[in-house]
Amino acid sequence: MNPSKIKTEYIFYCLAFLIALGLRFYQLGAAPLSNAEAGWALQALGVSHGETAGLGAQPAYIIITSVLFSIFGDGNSIARFIPALAGSLLVWLPFFFRDWMSDSSWLHRAGLVMAFGLAIDPGLVSLSRHVGSPIPALAFLLLALAFLHNRHMVWVGIFAGLAVLSGPAFLQGVLILGLSWGLFRLVNHRASKDQPGEGQGQPDVEPVPSRSIGVALFAFIGTILVTGTLFLRFPQGLAALANTIPAYLHTWIVSLGIPLLRLPASLLIYQLLVVLFALVGIGRLWFGSWDGQHTRQVVVGLSIWAGVAFLLPLLYAGKQVSDMAWVLIPLWALAAIEISRSFLFEEDTVTHVVAAGLGLLLFVLAVVGWINLLSIGRYQVSVVVYWAIIIGALLLGVIAILLVAATWSTVAARLGLVWAMCTVLGLLLFSFTWGMAFLHPNSAQGLWVDPSSTGQAEQLGVTLADLSSRNTGLRDQLEIVALVDPPSQQWEALKWELRHYPNARFVTSLSSVESPPAVITYKGAEVPSLAEKYRGQDFNWWINPGWQGVLPPNFINWLAFRQAPSMQDQIILWARADTFPGGASGTPGSTAP
Repeated sequence: MNPSKIKTEYIFYCLAFLIALGLRFYQLGAAPLSNAEAGWALQALGVSHGETAGLGAQPAYIIITSVLFSIFGDGNSIARFIPALAGSLLVWLPFFFRDWMSDSSWLHRAGLVMAFGLAIDPGLVSLSRHVGSPIPALAFLLLALAFLHNRHMVWVGIFAGLAVLSGPAFLQGVLILGLSWGLFRLVNHRASKDQPGEGQGQPDVEPVPSRSIGVALFAFIGTILVTGTLFLRFPQGLAALANTIPAYLHTWIVSLGIPLLRLPASLLIYQLLVVLFALVGIGRLWFGSWDGQHTRQVVVGLSIWAGVAFLLPLLYAGKQVSDMAWVLIPLWALAAIEISRSFLFEEDTVTHVVAAGLGLLLFVLAVVGWINLLSIGRYQVSVVVYWAIIIGALLLGVIAILLVAATWSTVAARLGLVWAMCTVLGLLLFSFTWGMAFLHPNSAQGLWVDPSSTGQAEQLGVTLADLSSRNTGLRDQLEIVALVDPPSQQWEALKWELRHYPNARFVTSLSSVESPPAVITYKGAEVPSLAEKYRGQDFNWWINPGWQGVLPPNFINWLAFRQAPSMQDQIILWARADTFPGGASGTPGSTAP
């Protein structure tokens, strides 16, 4: 390629990377950690304090985050730093496979489309802003393969080591990629038998020298020892690595209660643009309309990868929507190829003007339909009128496409339709990303994150700091007793919020002679003695989805405003009455409604 074009392409990849960083790091610590997130963050915090307790099956996250805690402090954003950085690095995947694109300008354009798609994908952005997600394993494993493709063996060993240390999601990725590669080889073998010339024309794969394998192995072992044990200071990291296989097998056995159809429904809702163009590309493949043999082989491989990554999570009991992250990479590659190919027309200016006019008309009709769809969710009267307008807008769009195809050219009609679909569905996809990242971060109403979230953690922290200042003169010296009863509730998020209070302790019961300045209890717990000596304030703490089906009952309101039923459990912060001005130990307390 022309050096100026290479430089321009590199600038666009850098721009996509900056967008990915912005979407993943902006207000990264705004949402409180959920119980699942806090569990991992607390292990990293313990390692940073020199504790030698057993580690979970993600030693890379725990060890690296513990170092970050020691340097930058233990904030929410630092706890989520590793997934956010790993998710941002996914943007560079098509850059490392530029040689597959040879001198084809439209394939290079497809790589850029994929890079920007990976940067703004709502599922990848949401998981990158979540502790303990499969994003680190996904990113490190794919980057290791990308560097292997480019024969940068030191980086192969480093990223392979990080991938192995990233927990059970690494085994899932190995299984998906291994099955996909085996099926791809089988398909190619059968095609070469049926059509002797079918396998010809593929670029030869340069063998890896034994010395390079040794370099990668040395880097791999070094990464395991350095990252997994923190320079041999915490050998428990290797024990945590041994727990990876049992933890992965656990997902095949124990159900999380996620409906089977919620996984494909999430793809159709959040990634409709990607799914539609990917399916068109796959359909074009099977109907044999690909004119380039090399591109056809790439599409075959991506199609097999997407199919395996989609079907495998549906087979085991512990399936989650986040498992669909492995299918997003090949889907974006397929969609990017099809989108770039859809604009592969050498037409005159008038045809482009006609296509632009059709695209603008279809965009306006889509906006009209969307506004009326929102009205159906908000109002309960005259629903028939709104549906009539939506159907009318759809019919007008179809008529406009047919008229342009009949009176001008099918190319103009096709171009206008593609432009309108990319604009409308692209804006819808970005709005989902914006909502999941900034408007409703880690909300229980989302589908791509942990279904359980933490509620009023910030309000609890402000109240505790005020009580501590009033009683001790310092904002973190208040004596706090948290009654972790019932044990069925998870208390990791509360432990994380109280991590800066050295006088906080967690017990199962409070003796009759104890009267600490502050007590935290589950709202449903029976603690009559506290109501006599304390004043109480409740806080929404555990927030879970309030529906059991695939999607919420009022789908349109959920789609537009994330309004859906939720189940909220509260905790009560009890403050001793004599800590308030004019208060007395015997003053009856009252719980705020």
